[in-house]
Amino acid sequence: MVGMTRVSRIVLLIALLSFLSSVCSASMVKVNVPMKVQGSITGLNYEVKNGVLKLNVEFFNSGSVPYNARFRLYVYNTTNFPISWSNEQSLMPGDRKNYEIYWYVGNLTGKLNANLRAYYGNEILDYNFSFNTNGVTNRGDIFKIKNFRVYEDYVRFELRSNKSVNDVIIVPSGYVISWIVEQAKVEKLNKNRGVEVFLPYHAPEWTVGRMTIQVFTEDGLYYKTETFSLHKETGIWKYIHYIIDGLSLYFNF
Repeated sequence: MVGMTRVSRIVLLIALLSFLSSVCSASMVKVNVPMKVQGSITGLNYEVKNGVLKLNVEFFNSGSVPYNARFRLYVYNTTNFPISWSNEQSLMPGDRKNYEIYWYVGNLTGKLNANLRAYYGNEILDYNFSFNTNGVTNRGDIFKIKNFRVYEDYVRFELRSNKSVNDVIIVPSGYVISWIVEQAKVEKLNKNRGVEVFLPYHAPEWTVGRMTIQVFTEDGLYYKTETFSLHKETGIWKYIHYIIDGLSLYFNF
């Protein structure tokens, strides 16, 4: 009996070690997930109102890796400020993000063709569409742009209005075509009270040139355009202007 018990124990021990070995081996098996950069436009709405084109775009990361994405809008049939860039957003796999993009149609009328391009994870997705516009019925200039400055990766200025307005859109244009310059939106601009506006930009190589700033309300009732020379802030004047601009904004003068 004693011999049989010892044999049974040995057999049991061997069986247990085999089981643990198989469990450990199974736990070390790696699951390989294919690395895919994929994305799609899952929603697109646009409207033209009193010379302003507004797009709402939803983008879906349908791949397995995270990436940053932004949109470029290009309007054909015109040589007058044809490009607008959206902001850049990060998307994890399965994320959906919304983008607002504006373009000032102005006095153009009839049918215009446009290309909407998504840049994501070193990939490009194109979507073409057309829209009709009747031009501008009425508009006024109530805006003032102060202290336009160019820094290392953004443009900064102060925006004022002689009337309180909502949903003020700022679209840069006329700069070097290889640059990316984001547009901006001020949800509320109080009468005679300045706000600070930042326009992030990416320039593959710095080139002294010009930039036109278009400022308009979403309803198209008010519009202003002004062109500035691009000279990057350097040296001691970079800090002097920074202090002066801050005081101007704080004390509202």
